[in-house]
Amino acid sequence: MEKKLALLATIIVAMTILLVGCTKEDPRDQYVGSYNETAVGTLTTVINGMNYTLTQDFSGTYQISKGSSENSLIKIEGSKSLNGVFADPSVTFETETLTTPGVEGESLQLTIIMTGTFSTNIFVTTRKVTGTYFYGGSAFPVTGTITGNATKL
Repeated sequence: MEKKLALLATIIVAMTILLVGCTKEDPRDQYVGSYNETAVGTLTTVINGMNYTLTQDFSGTYQISKGSSENSLIKIEGSKSLNGVFADPSVTFETETLTTPGVEGESLQLTIIMTGTFSTNIFVTTRKVTGTYFYGGSAFPVTGTITGNATKL
């Protein structure tokens, strides 16, 4: 009886060691946290044959958290959140749409796709921007790329 109990105890200890040793780490854990980003760039539009550039500042602080699936991350900035598809060490976030009202009926409507690559405490981002600048009753296409550098706080 004692030999059977000793064998059973040995088997239980061995199984516990195997299960603990096989626990897979989640690579997203190292990227979860608060980030402070500097991201400024220019957007270009052509109005009546003349090129115009608009400076856009996407700098700010945001959170990166894990999504519900093993390949998802979420960017949370204020009350907005964007889901992203994660493939270590990169992420592509869902498309974001922004509308900026101006004065005298002008406005800027932008579609933004943000991608980024993580390294130790740094998140390098690229935002591909397309959209429309509405001015004087006309619509003008807008394009640009905004690059950023975010530091994990």
